[in-house]
Amino acid sequence: MKKSALVLMVLAVLIGAPAAGAHLRWHHRHHHRQPPVAVVYQVDRAEGCASGLAYRVADKSYGEYVDVSVEQLNSGTYTDALGKTFSVVPAAFGQGYGLTCDNLAGLGYKDSGYKVDGSGTIDTAAPQFNIYEYWTAPATP
Repeated sequence: MKKSALVLMVLAVLIGAPAAGAHLRWHHRHHHRQPPVAVVYQVDRAEGCASGLAYRVADKSYGEYVDVSVEQLNSGTYTDALGKTFSVVPAAFGQGYGLTCDNLAGLGYKDSGYKVDGSGTIDTAAPQFNIYEYWTAPATP
């Protein structure tokens, strides 16, 4: 484990994140074009893409990129804080891009045919986190 990841996990425990049942991964936040941050996620949460503009309580905005429960993701249905219901699918992970609801195929990315966790790696220790389709970046000229 990298020293920085260990420091972040210790910090998460100190600020009250659940030690058991939590998962550390990088969240790239491309839906807001913000720099990557380390986030501790509970194992019952996932990143999804809603079929319309859902209200997001965390930043009081509307968008397709939503934080959902695994139960909602498995059911394919998400209801936002305003009571509007949407269909929802897992976000995609683009190489060098991160988790997103953007049309990666339209940006020249290729579907790799395998799934990764929220950090873009295949989690062999906890394969249940491998829910995001991995897209490889277009070749640079």
